[in-house]
Amino acid sequence: MNPLKAYAVEQTALAIQALDLFLQSGKEEAVHELRVSLKKSRALLDFLEKQKKHEKKIIKLQKQVREVFKQAGLIRVSQLRIKWMKSNRYRLLLQNASLATDLNDYTTDFLSKARRNKNVLTATHKTVAKESEHASSVQVLSYAKKLKAKVERLINNLQQSQWHHLRKNIKRLMYAYHWLLEKDKLKILTLRQYNFLDQLQSSIGQWHDAEDMKTWISEAQFFLNSDEKVKQQFNKCWIKLIAEISNKEKAVEALLKNKKLLNQKQ
Repeated sequence: MNPLKAYAVEQTALAIQALDLFLQSGKEEAVHELRVSLKKSRALLDFLEKQKKHEKKIIKLQKQVREVFKQAGLIRVSQLRIKWMKSNRYRLLLQNASLATDLNDYTTDFLSKARRNKNVLTATHKTVAKESEHASSVQVLSYAKKLKAKVERLINNLQQSQWHHLRKNIKRLMYAYHWLLEKDKLKILTLRQYNFLDQLQSSIGQWHDAEDMKTWISEAQFFLNSDEKVKQQFNKCWIKLIAEISNKEKAVEALLKNKKLLNQKQ
């Protein structure tokens, strides 16, 4: 089995398993595992769509998988916000937020669409397994080269507003790296470059999560609450978030100082 097909079969099967696990047990980690596998499945569909084979079918699956990903994302974000609130002991904010209700609503909606979502993931599994079998190593290498060139362009002309977009492209490049034949991997990334990109995308992810929490906290408008204790806890929370974001920004900026590493010849 070629690396692309092996990856396609594994990741789409893992997505189905994670969906089944969540439907059966409701375990929080299952939602995270589902979204990870769906990100990789979406990357596979993007590659196949660019090969212009069965394009309409692939585009339809892309839209359907994106919708499942979005539904699971609403659940996951609510879970993470609740977890963050609890870990930082912001009990009053949690009590005055709609997080628990939101999580219940998102989960109920997701469960109501279980059969349809399972059909989408099953169709995706069959399609990517079949189509990836016919993709050549030359096509995979060409796709990976284009992704690396895009990542390099973004990094060399980067603004903070583009960090999240850069992260998405880094992750797709890292996924594509695993579709390559062993002899082609060094044509794209050395191990040192791969590890650098992995650290960079992880740091950007942590910064983005903190920014997302800040946005949600602001939109929740705890500062308008009539309870003075809630306002006081909000102020503490806000100060903490600002400090976290500053630290995570510095971590990303420190890594970006090593961006020339990507331009080194393989």
